[in-house]
Amino acid sequence: EAKKKAEAASTQLKAEAGRLAVLEEKVAQMKAELARTSDHSQGARAAMEEELRALRERAERAEQEAEAERSKGADALQKAMLLKDQQTQQVRARVCALEEEVKQLEAAAAAKEKEAQRLLSDRDRDASKMVEEKEKELGREVAE
Repeated sequence: EAKKKAEAASTQLKAEAGRLAVLEEKVAQMKAELARTSDHSQGARAAMEEELRALRERAERAEQEAEAERSKGADALQKAMLLKDQQTQQVRARVCALEEEVKQLEAAAAAKEKEAQRLLSDRDRDASKMVEEKEKELGREVAE
């Protein structure tokens, strides 16, 4: 009976040993799969981190380029505004110069008009004197 129990225990132990061997094989396979998955996961993680780093670099470059363009745009706008201000000042100066020239021309025209009026008055007076003298002369000739 002890022999039977020993054989039964031996058979049970062999069966347990077989199941243990199968389980150990499964554990080894699972470890290998886990290692492959881990390697793949680490590779995928490294690839994703690299892609993320590249995307961050591109985003940073794009931001720098956008800032440079904004800066260029601001500089161009500032230069355009400065040029516009300079041109406005030049136009204002030219307008003032032209207004002054118009005043001078108007003053000269007024002086010429005054001179013309004086000359006309002188001519009319001289003509009146000549007419009077002619009338006196004619009157004398008639009287003679």
